[in-house]
Amino acid sequence: MCAAQVKAWRESMTALDAWRLPPRRAARPVFVPVLKWAAAAVFLLSLGIFLGRQTSHNAAEIAALKASLAALANTVQQENATTLTNSLAVAINAANAESVRLLTEYSRLQDTQRGADRQAVNLALQSFDTRLTGIRSELETVAVNTETGFKETSKDLARVAMLAVPTSQPQ
Repeated sequence: MCAAQVKAWRESMTALDAWRLPPRRAARPVFVPVLKWAAAAVFLLSLGIFLGRQTSHNAAEIAALKASLAALANTVQQENATTLTNSLAVAINAANAESVRLLTEYSRLQDTQRGADRQAVNLALQSFDTRLTGIRSELETVAVNTETGFKETSKDLARVAMLAVPTSQPQ
């Protein structure tokens, strides 16, 4: 399921890379494409973070999300160098700040969950250790009782052997 999600993100990135803007008209303001790029970036970042929070449970997925985010930021920065204005830069900075905030919150939640998991594992280990101690005590009792039984059986066998030895009768 995670591999499929990563594949979907990569396909989205490939589709965005292949997407080309139509030639710019002189009368059309530059702000409209900038706003579209900013909206697309915010949408993709929000989608990536949402999907990551829903499906990710390990550091590898977080790293992949960060790499995807870095690649997306790099692509947006390249477009910024050629066509975007200061308003796009402000929108990108706001999106990046929000992404960092969301990633920080997600990381904090993961750390909290990890702590809760550790506590649960420690409690289970303590319970297991308590049960193991009880079983060890019971096993030692069985061993002592068995040894006592063997000693008594050995004595009983010796008595039976002494009784079973025929006495020689003089002829």
